[in-house]
Amino acid sequence: MTDSIYDQLNAYGTVAKQRFVETFSGDALDTDRWDQSNTNGTQAMADSIDGGLLMSTTSSGSSISYIDFADKKQFSNTGSVMIAVMKHGSTTGGESYTGLQSGTTQGNGQGAWSYVNDSWKGAYFNLYTVGASGGTWVDSGYTSDTNWHTHKIELTSSQASLEIDGTTTTTSTTNLPAVALQPSVGINNSSAVNRTLNIRYMEAYNT
Repeated sequence: MTDSIYDQLNAYGTVAKQRFVETFSGDALDTDRWDQSNTNGTQAMADSIDGGLLMSTTSSGSSISYIDFADKKQFSNTGSVMIAVMKHGSTTGGESYTGLQSGTTQGNGQGAWSYVNDSWKGAYFNLYTVGASGGTWVDSGYTSDTNWHTHKIELTSSQASLEIDGTTTTTSTTNLPAVALQPSVGINNSSAVNRTLNIRYMEAYNT
């Protein structure tokens, strides 16, 4: 007999912890799950094979396209995982944050993100963590590009780690978040260009 999804994801006889899975499919973003209020960009389902959700800034400077769980923080700062499959339309002219955070605007509050900022931290996928006393950025050495990649953030009581496509690229043991967290995805532009990001899968769970 085939095991249930529950049995495949959890040890037999255990009580499951919080988990969510988002495939960004269908006609529109699920606004019962995702909040779009802290953005002046757009988020719409792509009309393309495997396109997922297309997030876009406007063509004016300092534009943000951002979604989160409307401040519902269900994931542990000392034992959780976030996985996202996404691609950047461009890796220049702004920032992107994808991960778990405590705030309600892009990169706000405490958290851990897969982070891109070419003008500040070079053209890499980087690990960025923020705790109660400040932030730590760790250069992954993994060059950012406009291809699809799987990004994985894992938080434990002692460290945060970033994996790209199944390979651990970097870890951090300083400035780890000390509060509960919510999933978030965001991009912004630093000049008058339209930046985009496609995301077609996101998962978060407590360990």
